[in-house]
Amino acid sequence: MARFFNNRSRKVGLPPGSAIYTGKNQQGSSSMEILSFSPEAVEEKKTAEFDDILLLPHNRINWININGVHDVERVKSLCDHFEVHPLITEDILNTDQRPKLDVHENHIYVVLKMVEFLPDNAEIKMEQVSFIIGKNFVLSFQEVVGDTFNSVRDRIHARGKICGRGAEYLLYALIDTVVDNYFVALEKIGDEMELMEEDLMLNPDTESVRDLYTLKREMLALRRAIWPLREVIAQMEREDSRLVTKATKLYYRDLYDHMIQVIDTIETYRDLLSGMVDLYQSTISNRMNSIMKVLTIISTVFIPITFLTGMYGMNFDYMPGVSNQNGFWILAGVVLVSIVSMLFYFKKQGWFN
Repeated sequence: MARFFNNRSRKVGLPPGSAIYTGKNQQGSSSMEILSFSPEAVEEKKTAEFDDILLLPHNRINWININGVHDVERVKSLCDHFEVHPLITEDILNTDQRPKLDVHENHIYVVLKMVEFLPDNAEIKMEQVSFIIGKNFVLSFQEVVGDTFNSVRDRIHARGKICGRGAEYLLYALIDTVVDNYFVALEKIGDEMELMEEDLMLNPDTESVRDLYTLKREMLALRRAIWPLREVIAQMEREDSRLVTKATKLYYRDLYDHMIQVIDTIETYRDLLSGMVDLYQSTISNRMNSIMKVLTIISTVFIPITFLTGMYGMNFDYMPGVSNQNGFWILAGVVLVSIVSMLFYFKKQGWFN
């Protein structure tokens, strides 16, 4: 349950807007990157400081990326400089936020989850990413170093059409990259499910069931993290804000279609996982039925043998065939004939199939 509820006890009793980090403890300081671009020029600084922000040109789109929101002072200083509402600063530092969109007069705040699937332990790694866009800037806040935005950086350095558009298009490009990686993660999950289904059919052991329930729990967490993003993108498309142009809204409409595909795939996978649980139970039940069938046949075959041996094991002086010198072989023949007759009957009834 730790992935659903982070430690918020340190915020109890504090006023709204308190800048308190509620995620997992991170060691060391954060880092800041600046990418400033226009159709004519692109300038990148991978190890930037706060003073570099004061020198940013106003005639370019400035993308400022923070790696490590556990550095509260850096996050708060940056938000104060761009006049970000304190409630948004609080949401950035709270790393278990539900995907949402907040629209203010001078900026728009979007929070969502980046997803990566780790096949080795069937685990889905999620990281919260927050975006703030203004007239000519985009702020992005990540929990740790490393992201999925290298393709966007490459497009900027190549001076593609992204350089000739506004900050809202850059935000679209970043969100689109995150959504594209949802498909990558789901493709890996699909491959893992195929292997898991094969194992359940051929070798349904305890480890396979444990992996199955782990993946099912991870899919629940993934659904919780991704499902609300559909409404965020739809709201972005409908939003009547001067920060989002009509031309860019068309791209958000296409992004909304992608989200529908992602959600449909997640729901399909959840149904398949539930079906795999039923498959495991059916496989175990069929195996148990096969074992019981064999034991039943063996027991049935030995019933007449037990009867005959029990009857001739009674302590009477006079019994039919006891005084006959071939009595043992006659009884053995009767036993053998009964065994063969019953096996033939079971074979004819198809019990050995």
